[in-house]
Amino acid sequence: MQSGMMGAGRSTSLLLIAVSGTAAMAALFFPFTYGVSPAIAVFDEDIWKLGCPFFLSILVTVVSVRWMISGKLSQPVRAIAYVTSIIMAFVTFSLIIE
Repeated sequence: MQSGMMGAGRSTSLLLIAVSGTAAMAALFFPFTYGVSPAIAVFDEDIWKLGCPFFLSILVTVVSVRWMISGKLSQPVRAIAYVTSIIMAFVTFSLIIE
């Protein structure tokens, strides 16, 4: 019975992550700096680093939904998620260094 409760808790948390990721995807099109959205910022040579991390919301939403449906993630999917997250962390830290 306890494993069923743990599964229900995991499903609820994954659902919350998926819903918040979906809401975050809408933020890609709202202005966040100087009236520019992250979707436009990635094509600007000056502020592209500010817009890139916002695109992690798409990855988080897709992976969360896939995890809810299948119950587990394959090794390649986890590797892609880790590599993408590490790259975005470096992009974000590079803003601090500059």
